[in-house]
Amino acid sequence: MSEEKNLPAKRGRRSVAQRKKDSIDTEEKREQVQTSLGELMVEVNQPKVMSDNQLRERLNGYLNRCYQNRQYPTVEEGFLSTGYTRSYLMDIAQGKSRGKYFSPDAAEIIQKFLDICAAFDAKMVMQGQAPMIGYIYRSKQHYGYSDKTEVQLTSDIHSEKEMSLNELAKRYGIETTFAEDEKTSSDVEVSSEGN
Repeated sequence: MSEEKNLPAKRGRRSVAQRKKDSIDTEEKREQVQTSLGELMVEVNQPKVMSDNQLRERLNGYLNRCYQNRQYPTVEEGFLSTGYTRSYLMDIAQGKSRGKYFSPDAAEIIQKFLDICAAFDAKMVMQGQAPMIGYIYRSKQHYGYSDKTEVQLTSDIHSEKEMSLNELAKRYGIETTFAEDEKTSSDVEVSSEGN
């Protein structure tokens, strides 16, 4: 009998403690899902806003509910609280649409809401409460941020025909494995075609 206690657990079997921990984790996840869906349903059930003032009040009300309930404000949920889709309100914010009930000032109202959400997301990342990758994604999706790559364009094509591959690579920031003065047959063909 004492030998059975010292035997390693069979593969695929979990200990009683592990099953209990998994059960607690599962229950906590279910409670989180239930809470999140409950918060979302409050916003989805709001009536559609029909003016700039209602839009401002609804978005401010959403942020206040988030503060009171200690919930994470999101662009998606805030926009749903207005009765409109995210893409529709983003079109208004970007000046692509004005909407039936809104003046040009609606774009500024929506942009301010987006700026508040962006600032909150940034604070959460800086405090270690949210992952950086999520912030990067949300910044590109909702807040208009993008990766910037600078490329210098030149119209000096004739001088490029006379450049070596290494000189061309250096001009455009490309690493090469070519020897310094080595020219390939394609270089010769390109320069002979230009004459």
